[in-house]
Amino acid sequence: MIIEKSKSMREKVYDRLKEMIINEELKPGERIIEVEFSEKFKVSRTPLREAIRMLELEGLLEDSGGNGMAVKKIGISDIQEVYEIRIALEGIILKEIVENKDKNGINQLEELLNKTKKLLDTSKDADQLFKLFSEFNDILYNLSKYQKVVNLIKNINMYLRIFRKYSIDNEVVID
Repeated sequence: MIIEKSKSMREKVYDRLKEMIINEELKPGERIIEVEFSEKFKVSRTPLREAIRMLELEGLLEDSGGNGMAVKKIGISDIQEVYEIRIALEGIILKEIVENKDKNGINQLEELLNKTKKLLDTSKDADQLFKLFSEFNDILYNLSKYQKVVNLIKNINMYLRIFRKYSIDNEVVID
């Protein structure tokens, strides 16, 4: 697996490692062995170390007790914290939309909420529900003038994708 060189090497390695964590190519607790990954990515250890440090700062990697870094195991408290942050950020956006009296936007959101309620009352089709939830979020984020808040939420959503996959595989640690 070779990393392209159009971005900085550190960014490419960071993107690839992050993708591997999100897609569960790297499992919780799995160690990142610098020699292996620098050979796998065909890069020197310096950009790999820099990327690892960035992922540690994001909370995706943790010190594995003197044996380098490992993919962080997810606990219930991690999930609760991320959801609370997302709820707070989405509250900022909702407040902005209501204060700006964006009637069209509010009507779109209400329409989607009504569709969701009908679906919940009739079929509870999970795929269709997730589609409606995504559509609601897309409209909500597009209505906002707070792009920094939207970007923070999108970054948090990356964690939520990881959490969902981990919970399906029963790899969530109760702490």
